[in-house]
Amino acid sequence: MKTKFLSLVAVLLSVLSFSSCDDSPWVNADKEGQVRLSDLDVEVSNQEKVIGRASYDVSDFIVTITNQSGAVVSRQRYAELPEILTLPVGKYTVNVVSHDVQKAEWEKPYFKGSQSFEITDGKITTVDPVVCKFSSLKVSIKYSEDLLALMAEDAKVTVIANDNGMLEYGKTETRAGYFEVVDGSTTLVATFSGRVKDTDVELRKVYSDIAAGQHRIITFSLKSGDPTQPDVFGTIDPTTGTYIDVTYEDEDLGGNVGSDEEIINPGTRPGQEGPNPGGEGPDVPNPPGPDNPDDPTTEAATFTTANPLLDLNGVNNASELDGTEVIVKIDCPKLFASLIVTIDSDGLTEEVLGDVGLAKTFDLASPATAELAEGLSGLGLPCGDEVKGQSSCNFDITQFMSLLGIYPGSNKFIIEVTDQAGNHSKLTLVINS
Repeated sequence: MKTKFLSLVAVLLSVLSFSSCDDSPWVNADKEGQVRLSDLDVEVSNQEKVIGRASYDVSDFIVTITNQSGAVVSRQRYAELPEILTLPVGKYTVNVVSHDVQKAEWEKPYFKGSQSFEITDGKITTVDPVVCKFSSLKVSIKYSEDLLALMAEDAKVTVIANDNGMLEYGKTETRAGYFEVVDGSTTLVATFSGRVKDTDVELRKVYSDIAAGQHRIITFSLKSGDPTQPDVFGTIDPTTGTYIDVTYEDEDLGGNVGSDEEIINPGTRPGQEGPNPGGEGPDVPNPPGPDNPDDPTTEAATFTTANPLLDLNGVNNASELDGTEVIVKIDCPKLFASLIVTIDSDGLTEEVLGDVGLAKTFDLASPATAELAEGLSGLGLPCGDEVKGQSSCNFDITQFMSLLGIYPGSNKFIIEVTDQAGNHSKLTLVINS
């Protein structure tokens, strides 16, 4: 009797565990049907056009089929698909991507699409066409001819997106960069750095509304302003008021095409800087915003510390700080839009940081992934709503001190703050070990 009871319990448990895998009704795994993959049509959607497979090479696209529980039942190149695939009865999804997307890559747009289908007992199913849409962020950097003539050979623009993706556009770079777009990370930072004429320039623009399917065309050019205002952000010649201006065009490669204007109309789109943004003599100044600072010389934040051993402007030794609270208080009166941290370290490499759930560059206001947010919180750093929209936060790297002891070398924590009025501040905290 006891044996029969245990057998009944085992059967019930097995049925319950099977049905808990997904919400679909239980089906007999012995029943099978087929899907005809030789007829699978993959189309590419880009700039209001749908391009058939005859005119766009999709042979290397990756085709993955998953069941209703999300388990992968097939994954292979489009060109290697079998004519017929036999599967158990049930519901499935076919996902098609152009390639395994990277955080940042040159001239490699990422397309993806999906379609659902159902296998019925003893029948052959066909799948509706899969339309793969452009799903990464395309970034093109342009320089005006007069600016190019004054730029040093090593002058460049560095673009950072999705916290980990970074590409450097030199003065002769004409390729487009493609960045993965990840949930929760909508910030792009473009930094011009290098010598222009006789002046070392570092000019940064932050765009906070990044989305998949966009093409950001960012143009750096020379403009003439008011020579009585020599401290304009990006000024290269205070005697004439000449400064570097930044404008951008935005194409939605998923369908809608943005403006083709060379100079963006003030107040309609971001990208304006200088004493006379957007052209000659605007009647009404641009309202403050992420891409139109209140005053180009206004600092977004102040950096202070209560630790007398921590020198915010000098070189610190990790062993001297060991056992103390290594905290930088950041006050941002006009509220944080982004708080980007870059760890430039001999010992804390990307691999080491990855082991503790971090990346080399991350935005505390908008962590790229839930895993990154968890890693930041685990090390005592504020993130997400604890930063974005707040007026103050503590950059606490006390727990980093033990890591610095394990991985000795030169370490820089580069903290860059942009407030919701578009103002910028930067601190480089040096702690060697």
